[in-house]
Amino acid sequence: CDDTSHNSADTSTVEEEFDPKSYLPDLTDVRDYVRDLPAGTSVDVEQIKAFLFAKRSKLTNMMDYMSFRPDEDLTRWTWAKFLVAFIENVLQQEADASRLKLCSNAYSDISGLWDIKDYIIKACMHKIMWLENNGTDPLSTFNPHAILTRKDLVTTANRFINGNRDDGVFPYRAKHMQVMNDIGLIRNTDPEIVESRMNAIT
Repeated sequence: CDDTSHNSADTSTVEEEFDPKSYLPDLTDVRDYVRDLPAGTSVDVEQIKAFLFAKRSKLTNMMDYMSFRPDEDLTRWTWAKFLVAFIENVLQQEADASRLKLCSNAYSDISGLWDIKDYIIKACMHKIMWLENNGTDPLSTFNPHAILTRKDLVTTANRFINGNRDDGVFPYRAKHMQVMNDIGLIRNTDPEIVESRMNAIT
């Protein structure tokens, strides 16, 4: 008899997995970019790579390295923008919608800042920035134009990597600092160091 039980070819479409590393520039990208810089411009390869990554992943809308103002002190709201852009554009992770109302009503000092408040609210929704020591509840103010310090940077970086696992430890942020030092992300553990825009994304 006619055997119709043979296996047919699988015609289902397999969606290609997104690779965040596709945003990472290589030395050819750096060389091509540096070639167009004014003669005599001092460049740092790692900083140029970091800028190109930030540009590709839409962490910044600055079109060139110097416009990015790499040595300028980093404000809290700008860091919120960097983090949200990285999480949503590169990692393609959405904010926790169930926290929208909580975070939208949380900070009393961002109500009139229409151009930046969305980044701040989303940073809260992602549970990574300007939260109580429990790593969940937002603080009452954000102070968006304050300069980011090492303890702020390290706390958000650790929350990004490990969630709120290391929250709730006294003194506040101490565990975050220890963990990031242990894995080599930071060397200087002075919590009050002022962070620059370039240092944060590098």
